[in-house]
Amino acid sequence: MEDIIKEGYARVSDIMRPWEDFSMIPQDILERKTRIGSDVHEAIYLHNECIPSIALREEAGGYFLSFLRWTKFTGARIPFSEIRLYDEVFKLTGKYDALVRMPNEDGLILVDWKTVATCTKEMNRNWALRGGLYHYLMRQNDLPNISERFMYIQLDPHGELPKVREYHFSSELMSDCLAHIQSYRYHNPI
Repeated sequence: MEDIIKEGYARVSDIMRPWEDFSMIPQDILERKTRIGSDVHEAIYLHNECIPSIALREEAGGYFLSFLRWTKFTGARIPFSEIRLYDEVFKLTGKYDALVRMPNEDGLILVDWKTVATCTKEMNRNWALRGGLYHYLMRQNDLPNISERFMYIQLDPHGELPKVREYHFSSELMSDCLAHIQSYRYHNPI
């Protein structure tokens, strides 16, 4: 899943970096958790593309089983995943995890897979902003039939059903997103 980013574009992660502090997590643990998250995302992507999956490390396997359990439980279908979008206005880019179609719903729902054990109030606010930024990118790229709601799926390390955090895109959230983009661009001009 090679990911090449056009020169001069800020990633959604760049916009969010000032508000996401991982300094209290020991470096070895942060690296291990990053590797687990990357492995799980790749396994989910390969599964959705019907490509035989690589053998997952034991520490990542439960998260993947949690994903499988969630899709079976909800009946969710994943027509699009891991697609990078660009916005020419703010030179912003982001690659969303998945667009999900739920049974009896028309719109595609933005989903982000998470392999974290907890979600603090600060993380919850940041997830809402991050989802809002991806939603903005989808609108800028004229993706059709995108739902106003988006979800963060906190996958379970033991393969149980994940925790689901649901958010809704709104004009207030868009205002907050634009403020973050403008703050970033003030300090990092195009």
